[in-house]
Amino acid sequence: EGDFLFGEDQTPKYIRKPFYIGKYPVTNAQYKLFIDADPLHPVPSHWDSQRRIYPKGKELHPVVNVTWEDAKVFCQWHGCRLPTEVEWERVARGTDGSSCPWDESDDWIGGKFCNSSEAGTGDTTPVDDFPEGVSSEDVWDLIGNVWEWTATTEGYFGIVVRGGSWREDAEGILATARSAIPPETIQDNIGFRCAR
Repeated sequence: EGDFLFGEDQTPKYIRKPFYIGKYPVTNAQYKLFIDADPLHPVPSHWDSQRRIYPKGKELHPVVNVTWEDAKVFCQWHGCRLPTEVEWERVARGTDGSSCPWDESDDWIGGKFCNSSEAGTGDTTPVDDFPEGVSSEDVWDLIGNVWEWTATTEGYFGIVVRGGSWREDAEGILATARSAIPPETIQDNIGFRCAR
Protein backbone atom coordinates (compact mmCIF):
# COMPACT_ATOMS: atom_id res chain seq x y z
CA GLU A 1 0.00 0.00 0.00
CA GLY A 2 1.00 3.66 -0.20
CA ASP A 3 2.16 6.28 -2.66
CA PHE A 4 4.06 5.76 -5.90
CA LEU A 5 4.48 7.37 -9.33
CA PHE A 6 2.38 5.83 -12.11
CA GLY A 7 2.72 5.91 -15.89
CA GLU A 8 5.12 7.66 -18.22
CA ASP A 9 4.00 11.03 -16.86
CA GLN A 10 4.66 9.81 -13.27
CA THR A 11 1.21 10.67 -11.92
CA PRO A 12 1.08 10.29 -8.11
CA LYS A 13 -1.10 7.31 -7.13
CA TYR A 14 -2.08 5.90 -3.78
CA ILE A 15 -2.88 2.23 -3.15
CA ARG A 16 -5.17 1.99 -0.13
CA LYS A 17 -5.08 -1.72 0.61
CA PRO A 18 -1.98 -3.89 1.01
CA PHE A 19 -1.84 -6.76 -1.46
CA TYR A 20 0.21 -9.81 -2.32
CA ILE A 21 1.46 -10.54 -5.83
CA GLY A 22 2.94 -13.74 -7.25
CA LYS A 23 6.71 -13.94 -6.98
CA TYR A 24 6.72 -15.43 -10.51
CA PRO A 25 4.30 -15.59 -13.44
CA VAL A 26 2.17 -18.75 -13.41
CA THR A 27 4.21 -21.58 -14.92
CA ASN A 28 3.16 -24.47 -17.13
CA ALA A 29 3.63 -26.86 -14.19
CA GLN A 30 1.29 -24.78 -12.01
CA TYR A 31 -1.28 -24.48 -14.78
CA LYS A 32 -1.14 -28.27 -15.23
CA LEU A 33 -2.42 -28.70 -11.65
CA PHE A 34 -5.44 -26.61 -12.61
CA ILE A 35 -5.95 -28.53 -15.87
CA ASP A 36 -5.80 -31.83 -13.96
CA ALA A 37 -8.39 -30.54 -11.46
CA ASP A 38 -10.76 -29.52 -14.28
CA PRO A 39 -10.68 -32.17 -17.04
CA LEU A 40 -13.18 -30.17 -19.12
CA HIS A 41 -11.08 -27.01 -19.29
CA PRO A 42 -9.25 -26.79 -22.63
CA VAL A 43 -5.47 -26.87 -22.58
CA PRO A 44 -3.35 -24.11 -24.17
CA SER A 45 -3.02 -24.57 -27.93
CA HIS A 46 0.69 -25.49 -27.87
CA TRP A 47 0.19 -28.31 -25.32
CA ASP A 48 -0.37 -31.95 -26.22
CA SER A 49 -4.19 -32.01 -26.22
CA GLN A 50 -4.44 -35.81 -25.94
CA ARG A 51 -2.14 -36.15 -22.93
CA ARG A 52 -3.05 -32.64 -21.63
CA ILE A 53 0.59 -31.82 -20.97
CA TYR A 54 2.90 -28.88 -21.75
CA PRO A 55 5.92 -29.26 -24.07
CA LYS A 56 8.78 -31.26 -22.59
CA GLY A 57 11.28 -29.20 -20.61
CA LYS A 58 8.97 -26.19 -20.25
CA GLU A 59 7.59 -26.83 -16.76
CA LEU A 60 9.14 -23.61 -15.39
CA HIS A 61 8.30 -21.46 -18.42
CA PRO A 62 5.33 -19.11 -18.01
CA VAL A 63 2.09 -20.55 -19.31
CA VAL A 64 1.07 -18.82 -22.56
CA ASN A 65 -1.71 -19.11 -25.14
CA VAL A 66 -4.30 -18.47 -22.43
CA THR A 67 -7.17 -16.01 -22.67
CA TRP A 68 -8.05 -13.45 -20.02
CA GLU A 69 -10.91 -15.72 -18.95
CA ASP A 70 -8.52 -18.70 -18.60
CA ALA A 71 -6.28 -16.56 -16.38
CA LYS A 72 -9.21 -15.38 -14.24
CA VAL A 73 -10.57 -18.92 -13.79
CA PHE A 74 -7.13 -20.20 -12.77
CA CYS A 75 -6.78 -17.39 -10.21
CA GLN A 76 -10.23 -18.10 -8.76
CA TRP A 77 -9.42 -21.82 -8.54
CA HIS A 78 -6.20 -20.91 -6.71
CA GLY A 79 -8.00 -18.53 -4.30
CA CYS A 80 -6.49 -15.45 -5.90
CA ARG A 81 -7.25 -12.86 -8.58
CA LEU A 82 -5.43 -11.00 -11.32
CA PRO A 83 -3.56 -7.87 -10.19
CA THR A 84 -4.87 -4.49 -11.28
CA GLU A 85 -2.73 -2.48 -13.66
CA VAL A 86 -1.86 -0.07 -10.84
CA GLU A 87 -0.79 -2.89 -8.50
CA TRP A 88 1.30 -4.48 -11.22
CA GLU A 89 3.12 -1.23 -11.99
CA ARG A 90 3.71 -0.44 -8.31
CA VAL A 91 5.59 -3.73 -7.96
CA ALA A 92 7.46 -3.28 -11.26
CA ARG A 93 8.82 0.20 -10.54
CA GLY A 94 8.80 0.57 -6.76
CA THR A 95 8.10 3.91 -5.11
CA ASP A 96 10.82 6.02 -6.73
CA GLY A 97 9.45 6.24 -10.28
CA SER A 98 12.01 3.84 -11.74
CA SER A 99 11.40 2.64 -15.29
CA CYS A 100 12.39 -0.95 -14.44
CA PRO A 101 12.50 -3.32 -11.44
CA TRP A 102 16.31 -3.42 -11.27
CA ASP A 103 18.80 -0.69 -10.39
CA GLU A 104 18.65 1.82 -13.25
CA SER A 105 22.25 2.85 -12.64
CA ASP A 106 23.34 -0.51 -14.10
CA ASP A 107 24.16 -0.31 -17.80
CA TRP A 108 21.62 -2.04 -20.04
CA ILE A 109 23.01 -5.28 -21.45
CA GLY A 110 20.67 -7.38 -23.60
CA GLY A 111 20.00 -10.71 -21.92
CA LYS A 112 21.29 -9.64 -18.50
CA PHE A 113 18.10 -8.40 -16.80
CA CYS A 114 15.25 -10.04 -18.69
CA ASN A 115 14.15 -12.02 -21.71
CA SER A 116 13.72 -9.31 -24.34
CA SER A 117 14.41 -9.54 -28.07
CA GLU A 118 18.04 -8.58 -27.37
CA ALA A 119 18.46 -11.79 -25.35
CA GLY A 120 18.04 -13.69 -28.63
CA THR A 121 16.07 -16.61 -27.18
CA GLY A 122 13.21 -16.39 -29.67
CA ASP A 123 10.88 -17.93 -27.07
CA THR A 124 9.93 -17.87 -23.42
CA THR A 125 12.49 -18.77 -20.75
CA PRO A 126 12.08 -20.20 -17.23
CA VAL A 127 10.63 -17.62 -14.84
CA ASP A 128 13.72 -17.75 -12.62
CA ASP A 129 16.33 -17.25 -15.36
CA PHE A 130 17.14 -13.58 -14.72
CA PRO A 131 18.21 -12.90 -11.10
CA GLU A 132 19.69 -9.52 -12.15
CA GLY A 133 16.18 -8.33 -13.05
CA VAL A 134 14.45 -9.09 -9.74
CA SER A 135 12.57 -6.20 -8.11
CA SER A 136 13.52 -4.73 -4.74
CA GLU A 137 10.63 -6.74 -3.27
CA ASP A 138 11.93 -10.03 -4.71
CA VAL A 139 9.40 -10.31 -7.54
CA TRP A 140 10.81 -12.03 -10.65
CA ASP A 141 10.19 -11.78 -14.38
CA LEU A 142 8.04 -8.64 -14.35
CA ILE A 143 9.66 -7.24 -17.47
CA GLY A 144 10.07 -9.20 -20.70
CA ASN A 145 9.42 -12.92 -21.20
CA VAL A 146 5.61 -12.54 -21.42
CA TRP A 147 3.07 -9.75 -21.37
CA GLU A 148 0.86 -10.27 -18.30
CA TRP A 149 -2.92 -10.04 -18.17
CA THR A 150 -4.28 -7.66 -15.52
CA ALA A 151 -7.74 -7.13 -14.06
CA THR A 152 -7.94 -3.67 -15.64
CA THR A 153 -10.25 -3.03 -18.59
CA GLU A 154 -9.85 -0.19 -21.06
CA GLY A 155 -12.62 0.79 -23.40
CA TYR A 156 -15.29 -1.65 -24.51
CA PHE A 157 -13.10 -4.54 -25.69
CA GLY A 158 -9.68 -3.99 -24.17
CA ILE A 159 -7.92 -5.69 -21.28
CA VAL A 160 -4.66 -4.14 -20.16
CA VAL A 161 -1.51 -6.28 -20.42
CA ARG A 162 1.77 -5.16 -18.89
CA GLY A 163 5.51 -5.74 -19.05
CA GLY A 164 6.47 -6.54 -22.62
CA SER A 165 7.71 -9.92 -23.80
CA TRP A 166 10.54 -11.81 -25.46
CA ARG A 167 9.51 -10.17 -28.74
CA GLU A 168 10.04 -6.54 -27.60
CA ASP A 169 13.33 -4.66 -27.42
CA ALA A 170 14.55 -2.42 -24.57
CA GLU A 171 12.14 0.39 -25.54
CA GLY A 172 9.11 -1.91 -25.30
CA ILE A 173 9.79 -3.55 -21.96
CA LEU A 174 9.80 -0.65 -19.51
CA ALA A 175 7.74 -0.81 -16.31
CA THR A 176 5.37 1.63 -17.99
CA ALA A 177 4.93 -0.54 -21.11
CA ARG A 178 1.28 -1.36 -21.62
CA SER A 179 -1.24 -2.35 -24.23
CA ALA A 180 -4.97 -3.07 -24.31
CA ILE A 181 -6.12 -6.13 -26.24
CA PRO A 182 -9.35 -8.16 -26.64
CA PRO A 183 -9.92 -10.63 -23.76
CA GLU A 184 -10.16 -13.61 -26.11
CA THR A 185 -6.63 -13.01 -27.46
CA ILE A 186 -4.40 -16.10 -27.44
CA GLN A 187 -0.69 -15.51 -28.08
CA ASP A 188 2.58 -17.26 -27.35
CA ASN A 189 3.89 -14.20 -25.50
CA ILE A 190 1.00 -13.48 -23.10
CA GLY A 191 0.75 -15.03 -19.64
CA PHE A 192 -0.23 -13.86 -16.15
CA ARG A 193 0.53 -13.88 -12.45
CA CYS A 194 -1.78 -14.00 -9.43
CA ALA A 195 -2.50 -11.44 -6.73
CA ARG A 196 -4.49 -11.39 -3.53
